[in-house]
This record gives sequence, structure tokens and C-alpha cells, in this order.
Amino acid sequence: MGILWFLKTGEAGSSDSIQDPPPEYWQVGEDRPLPVDVKAMVTNVDLDLEIADFTAAIDNAAAMVELAAAINSNRMDVTLTSAAEAALAELAAAINSDMVDVKQFVGKTIQAEPLAVTAVAAGGQAVSTPVNVASERVIQVFIDHARDSATAPTVAGTEYRIEAAQTAAGNDTWRTIYSFNCDLAAPSAIVTDALEAVGQTVIECGATVPAIGDLIFFKNATLANSEWSRVVDRVTTGGSESFTVLDGLTNAQAAGTYYNKAEQFVVKLDIATVTRIRVVANNTAPGGVAQPIVCRAACITGR
Repeated sequence: MGILWFLKTGEAGSSDSIQDPPPEYWQVGEDRPLPVDVKAMVTNVDLDLEIADFTAAIDNAAAMVELAAAINSNRMDVTLTSAAEAALAELAAAINSDMVDVKQFVGKTIQAEPLAVTAVAAGGQAVSTPVNVASERVIQVFIDHARDSATAPTVAGTEYRIEAAQTAAGNDTWRTIYSFNCDLAAPSAIVTDALEAVGQTVIECGATVPAIGDLIFFKNATLANSEWSRVVDRVTTGGSESFTVLDGLTNAQAAGTYYNKAEQFVVKLDIATVTRIRVVANNTAPGGVAQPIVCRAACITGR
């Protein structure tokens, strides 16, 4: 990481080695007033800044001192939505590497579940409701995947596609911007002994016990009350088999057959240049044999 210096005349110098600057330079961070020319210098440094009102920022001398003191590389990738001094102070505190990716948001602007818990047959597909993100900058997509059969699919696991459109309406502009396939391994059929109440963490079961770390899916007769749970402990002693989940059950779950090998995914994407987003669960296993699944997709956006 190079060190940036300011010449007392307002010019900038830099060094790729850690050493004392020449006497005619002030090192960044030194408790001395910076020359007026720093404004022109900072705007010419190789920064990638997207600031709502950059003019206001450079006219705020105190904020510019903080920003200048924070610059310690030749390249930063910074996105701000406010030119306020507080935002620049936060930026200054965050810069600690040669390539900085700092994003400060107005807030979480959309929190939605465009694809509620949905059962998808072998060979079928599920498409979420489109989410309009025309005013958003970034999205985090949460995808929950569960197996609904003890038989493994062949050739390819379920494919999930996050698709974007540049138009506000219509079905002919969707394009895949991110995709992945789920695991192929066969899940185990886990038979629970009795109704488990809300808040329960110890689940009694038959001889087949999920492994610690497994994600098990409780498929409820009311599909919306289904849930994914992480296994954190197990008992395999004959006649006393059970497993413990990390968090108490959100809903009561009846005695029944459930499957492990569930998966959860979180995908963060830049959506500043798209208008709509949707999620597609493609359970066709091209060239192979698919098995039934259950899935859900949610999202949170920020500006």
C-alpha cells in the first residue's frame, strides 16, 4: 500500500515504501491544515466516487480534510448517497486496503418474498413475482431449497436463476444475471416420533438420525408453515434417537417423514442498471431425472 503525501503548495506525491516524507511534504493524517488547493488535487486523484452532491462535498472544507486524510491508495471504489461530513468521516474510518468497496445506504428499501414456500414437481419450474428495482442500487437474494424425496436427482441438481429485465413490463426481456445448481447427493428420510410444539429444539426420531450440520426441512401440511432448521446435536442410542436444532421451531410440526440435504443461498448483486428482478427455480434436470423439491425466495434491496 502506497503512502500519499501533500506538498505544501497543494501538489501530491506518493511512495510505495514506508519511509519519512521529504521535509517539504506533510504526510496525510498529520495534524496540520491542508492547503486550499487540496480540493482540486482530491478531485484529480484516481477515485471512483458516486456522490449525490459532490460539489457540496468539496465545498465542505472540514469534510474534505477527513476525506483527504483517509486516502491511502491510488484507487478506491466508493459509493455514497450523502455528501454530508458524517458520511465522509465514516468513509475515512473504513478505508484500510488498496481496493476499498464501501457502500452507505439510505436504508433497506424493499423487503419482499417474491416466491413464497412452493412445492415444485420433478420436471417442473417455479417463477417468482417480479420485483421492481428501478430505484434500487443493490439487492441481496435469499434462496431456500429443500428435497422432497429420498431419491437423488441425476445429472444435474435443481438450477436457480436470478434474472433481470431492463423494461418495466413484458415477458421477452428477461436475462439470467446469476445462476447455480444444487447438490445431487441423496437425502435421508428422517421419521419423527410425535407432534413437535412451537419452540421445540429436541426432535425425537427413528433409527435414521441427521448429521450435525445438516439442514433439515420440515414440510408442513400448511405449506406456508414449513421451515428449514439446522442440526446442532444428535443422539444415536438405540431407542432414544433424537436430534437437536439450533433454533426452536417457529411452527408446530407433526410426526412425519422429513428430509435433510436442504440448502440455503444468499446472493448479493449490483442492480443499479436494471429495472426488474425475478427468481426462477428450474427443476427439470436436463439430460437426467429430477425429483420433487420445495423452495422459497426472498430479497432485500438498498439505495
